[in-house]
Amino acid sequence: MTQLLAIETSAARCSVALQVNDQITERSLSGQRSHTASLLPFVQELLADAGIAVKDLDAIVFSAGPGSFTGIRLAASVAKSLAYAADIPVVAVSSLAVLAQGGYRCHQLSSCGVVSDARMDELYLGHYALETSPAGPVMVAKSADDLVKIAGADIPDLDSWVTNDAAALSAIDVVAHLSLEEVISSAVDALALGHYALLNGDTSTALDAEAIYLRGKSGWKTTAEQGRPAK
Repeated sequence: MTQLLAIETSAARCSVALQVNDQITERSLSGQRSHTASLLPFVQELLADAGIAVKDLDAIVFSAGPGSFTGIRLAASVAKSLAYAADIPVVAVSSLAVLAQGGYRCHQLSSCGVVSDARMDELYLGHYALETSPAGPVMVAKSADDLVKIAGADIPDLDSWVTNDAAALSAIDVVAHLSLEEVISSAVDALALGHYALLNGDTSTALDAEAIYLRGKSGWKTTAEQGRPAK
């Protein structure tokens, strides 16, 4: 029996998904300001509907970044706190891998690049390809996720690309020509990656699990420092 909870708050959508064997259920709400208010109620609703407790889970999966600094910290803190209290493992998965998995689930892509606006004149880049596994088909990294400067960025020549912010990328010359498939970051896709990691023993304790920032914490700027209007 496989019982996993996944949290995805690295982008504009708060998504929580629960897997109990082959049954997957999800709660989600768009709007970053809703993340803090929605996350724990979503967790509680899913567990209550399934009639299980956190301690019954095999692990808690969270989308660890790169992405929204606040969203990543929220997912990490909630996942680690719940796992620590229940003495169960944690699986941290790349947020770019979550998008690639969404590219497979929603657009049947077997290989793709992932690109996302990292703000501050930078891009997040990833390259993933489909592999079969006992957990099902999963998108596996072909190279390490990267943070690159837009100016002079060397964009790989790949047939397929996915993103969660096509509107923002349309104004960036080095990627505006790419044929982009829009994918919404979803905990459903984090579940698939988490199940794959669990079967491969790729888990962490609640104390050891870490977010994936790519950009060091000291490199983050406020909205005002970036010269962007507040939302």
